[in-house]
Amino acid sequence: MSLSPFLKVALLIPLSAFSQDLQQPPSFSRTTLVPACEEVRTAWVAWKASNKDLEGQVFSISMTEARDRIQRAFSDLLAFVDKRRTYNEAVLRALGNSPVVGADSVNADQLELLGVTLSVIQKKLDTLRTAPDWIRIRRAVQVSRSELLKLQDARRQEIENDRPLSRSAQSSTRPVSSIVYGDSERQSLEAVQKLWTRYYQALIDSVERKPGGSTPLAAKSEAVSAPAAPGQENPLTGTWTYADGSQQFNGVAEPKQVILELWMEKGFLVGRYRAELRDFDGIRHVDISLRGKAVPGKTQTLEFPQEGGQGNGKILLQGPGPSGIDLMLIRSVEAGGAIPRGRELLSRR
Repeated sequence: MSLSPFLKVALLIPLSAFSQDLQQPPSFSRTTLVPACEEVRTAWVAWKASNKDLEGQVFSISMTEARDRIQRAFSDLLAFVDKRRTYNEAVLRALGNSPVVGADSVNADQLELLGVTLSVIQKKLDTLRTAPDWIRIRRAVQVSRSELLKLQDARRQEIENDRPLSRSAQSSTRPVSSIVYGDSERQSLEAVQKLWTRYYQALIDSVERKPGGSTPLAAKSEAVSAPAAPGQENPLTGTWTYADGSQQFNGVAEPKQVILELWMEKGFLVGRYRAELRDFDGIRHVDISLRGKAVPGKTQTLEFPQEGGQGNGKILLQGPGPSGIDLMLIRSVEAGGAIPRGRELLSRR
């Protein structure tokens, strides 16, 4: 056998050892392809930037901000796929009616695309292992991951083990036709796009936790805003937070990272309350869904389901005050309940 070092890596190393970065696609020594190659690389770098620490942040910010972060990452992924398709079309134009590039070079390039994609998704799943919905997110992408692994194996099988090392020799002895090239690239890109679409949708579903599922993510031109805080239907709708260090609380200790999001849904006031609250037994990480009948101008009671079939817990909301920016949240629960007893003054974000 006479395998090149790159192809030995592509064929033999385990998935976890693949680089997290994707190199610029080959220009096959054609200057006309260089601009398209560079655009693919630029789009990849932009997608990496919008993904930076995504999983570490979206569960600690408001749902509106989280949706915006995930939507931007998804849109940048689609932009990368679009630039890769533009590059593929440029290669097909260069091929014309006569095959001019080696099949092994094409397969090696696609092996890298598939391998890096699988490596990056695995790293993201590992990052989410402590998230409540990790198993559900993993299951959401499992079928797509299996499809990519099958494509990866198919590309390996198509590479000849006994072939000349030089690219020029590959091109002359084993050229690829435009039909074969176009079809293989289409399969790879469709598989990559499907995997990331399912991943980002599963991630936003986990963040928003809406009973009927979150609004589907879309391309940037088709993107719609999250229905988290629709206008002024109720003075309580919107995002409220506790100011760390303000000492506007009552309880065992000052709460941390409090986010209360409220919106109207079919005549009910619903929302989500996330916080780090200190109790006598330590820090409690709270993430609960709230629901109650809207009662304007009075103390608002919202209920949340407690674990173990212990009935519903209650949170009371008093306000907002005359300024419209302050809201008192009272954790009215039984001792030993899902969240510690106490209260905190929240400000509109």
